[in-house]
Amino acid sequence: MTIKPRYLRTLFSAAFVILLAVSTTSAWAQQARCAPRANLLDYLASTFKEQHVGTGITQQGALMEIMASEEGSWSIIISTPNGVSCLVAAGDDWQALSPETPEGPLASLGTTTTPRD
Repeated sequence: MTIKPRYLRTLFSAAFVILLAVSTTSAWAQQARCAPRANLLDYLASTFKEQHVGTGITQQGALMEIMASEEGSWSIIISTPNGVSCLVAAGDDWQALSPETPEGPLASLGTTTTPRD
């Protein structure tokens, strides 16, 4: 039986999200990291002044959102279709990069932005 690359990508994506969710310090793990999406977004906005900077849909149908503040804090949340959101990563020193600039995220790939087919 041959595993198709598409399925491997889905498997690795799911494993990465699960790894991020469970690989935390014990103090962090004791705190609740999941809540209704509206509550979590309100918390990030009021506590850290974080706003949406990026959004995507995983192959499993979950909504992945990147939140960031002008002060440099950032968070990544994953929301399921039933409205439950979980904070899977957070940190400091957020730097917004444009793909059109030489130091943008695509620069290391030797490519420029092109629309997807």
